[in-house]
Amino acid sequence: MRENQRGCRTSLIIILLMVIGFPAYTKGNEEMTAESLNKEWVLCVTSFDVSDLSVSRRLMGDVILRDIVASLEKVKTRYRKEEELSYYQDYEWSRSRSQAAKTLADKRNERDKLLYQGEPGWKYKKDLKARQADIVKAEEDLLKAENNAPYISDRPLFKLVEANKGGDFPMPPQSGAEYKFCMDQKADAFLTGQISEYHGRILLRLQLYTLYSRSYSYADETIFSSEDISAAMREVGSRLAAEVSETDPAVLAFHVKPENAIALVNGAYAGRGEIPPAEYSPGTSEIDIFADDHASKRISLDLSSSTIHDIYINLAPAALSSLIVDVPGQAGSSVYLGSLYLGVTPLRVDLPYASFAYLSVETPGGETGQAVYREDSVIRGSAEFISAGAGAEKSMVYETSSPVDPGEKRVDTARRKFYSAYGRFWIALPVSMLVIGMAENYIEAQPYSSSMDMYDKATNAGYSRIGAYALIGLTAADIIFRLIRYLYVSGADSVPIARFKTEEQQ
Repeated sequence: MRENQRGCRTSLIIILLMVIGFPAYTKGNEEMTAESLNKEWVLCVTSFDVSDLSVSRRLMGDVILRDIVASLEKVKTRYRKEEELSYYQDYEWSRSRSQAAKTLADKRNERDKLLYQGEPGWKYKKDLKARQADIVKAEEDLLKAENNAPYISDRPLFKLVEANKGGDFPMPPQSGAEYKFCMDQKADAFLTGQISEYHGRILLRLQLYTLYSRSYSYADETIFSSEDISAAMREVGSRLAAEVSETDPAVLAFHVKPENAIALVNGAYAGRGEIPPAEYSPGTSEIDIFADDHASKRISLDLSSSTIHDIYINLAPAALSSLIVDVPGQAGSSVYLGSLYLGVTPLRVDLPYASFAYLSVETPGGETGQAVYREDSVIRGSAEFISAGAGAEKSMVYETSSPVDPGEKRVDTARRKFYSAYGRFWIALPVSMLVIGMAENYIEAQPYSSSMDMYDKATNAGYSRIGAYALIGLTAADIIFRLIRYLYVSGADSVPIARFKTEEQQ
């Protein structure tokens, strides 16, 4: 009776554990099944063919390539379509089945080898039982691999190959070797391009090879002039990013005041004032708006795919600081804001209060003065800011000096370098002579000693002596070079002597 009660209790406990543990088990299975594979989509950008460009324009190829890479780096994910999902699912499924089948074959081979190892009977039976259990598990794993299709991520992370991130772009593959190239680069696709001249303009051809299609699935051609390269790269980059991410581009429309305000999107010129809708790559973009005499503005905007973003910005007028620019005793001196001519002294100028301004003057006699001004103060330069108090006019008074002649500056630079070389020589000479003397003591003492330690010291001393002589030679050569350079520069920049022929020579 007690045994029946104990058996009933045991059965109840087992049933209770099964009820409690089954949801956790099924939840764990669901999590394992939901784990996605192939979570990254990798693109390799190859070097572009610029052989058809003239030598003077080949540098443009590098600029275009890096602009395209910059556009691609903004792509975060790729949306896989049904055809691509099926390819990667079949690939992962085949791989998992092959791996499981190989494991089963290895376990069976291990079991068969037990017959030839000559182990004792009791050990043979023990090992055989263990191998048989491994075979059963491998058979279950193979059956599971055959019946359960792997789950492939439909939104893998987009990334470029590591070589591209370091600025290295491999040569594109030959025709017929595209698939092997992708496998070697461990990439899901590669982008290649050709840049050539077309009646004075630039022709850019792009091709995108995808691993799942085993073909070039995208091609694009764009013709633009050198002056329109920024706008062209923005448009090409937007189309390419949309193709790579398999998403529709975002659309931006600007409504900016004042009308002459300039808009930049990620550093590229977008237009002025009212800018019609244009396509851009989805993702975070930096937008800058600025205009003369107005406070600039920067915003960070997350652009969504297939969405029109209207941007309304009205720049506020910038606070201006009014002051008089003057050069004492030099009326009529020219005043420049950067390279822009403003007028002659004494001159009233209005400058943005919170921004830096580079103001320079030039007197009728050729003397010059410069100063950097910001917020009612001179940051640096040859000018003094004077404020007579609240409500009084502010002024900047310049001290001018004759500009240094370029030829004189070159001579002075060559002279200073010669003196520096001369000083280095007289520092290196006594130090080298001291090292040479100490080295020769070790070298001369070595033949009279059989110690290996003395032999090593003498060997090192020999190297030190060679280095010391080399140092003397290098510093002496530097003096000679600097002296010749100084004589050449001073002679080249000197005023030539006029020679006159005498009557007898005529």
